[in-house]
Amino acid sequence: LNKRSLFWGGSDKITDGVILDINRVIPYEQEHDWTCSIACFRTITRTMKSETDFINELHMKPGPYYSDFFYEHYKDNKKYIMKFGCNDTMGSIDVAAKFARLCVLLRDEYSIMLESSYNIAHWMVLIGYLPKGKDASDCEVLLWDPYLGKYRIENCDEFLAMWYGDNESKVKGDYIAVKVSASKEEL
Repeated sequence: LNKRSLFWGGSDKITDGVILDINRVIPYEQEHDWTCSIACFRTITRTMKSETDFINELHMKPGPYYSDFFYEHYKDNKKYIMKFGCNDTMGSIDVAAKFARLCVLLRDEYSIMLESSYNIAHWMVLIGYLPKGKDASDCEVLLWDPYLGKYRIENCDEFLAMWYGDNESKVKGDYIAVKVSASKEEL
């Protein structure tokens, strides 16, 4: 069973069916108060590198990190196809449409991390989207929270307000989407 078989039957409407990223095998917890972005990046890239390895390799210091930081370090990587919130062209569309496009990426086998205002500039991994009605407000979002070390289910509207709301992010609706490329080398 792959995640495409769990997605809706060819539709790009997010209320038409369930989407889950079931390829996730290692949901990493963050090891320090400020390392949610590293834990999420480790999770979506399925790397075996430790959090300490990332901190040392990228010369990171405590503080929030956004997609622009990861873009600068990984734009020329050899293993992944990546999309970054800091340089996407979806900035002019509304939040529900932007999220629907991310759900299409999830369907297309991208793994996605999203920054939200939950705990101020906090990153979580988008695991799934669970439609429960005809409206996005009736749907739920399944997330991996590296700070709590558990999966969370949030009402879609409430999550979108945290993702695109009045937060301290440099980019409203910030995200990183990663797809492993079969032809690319180890990161």
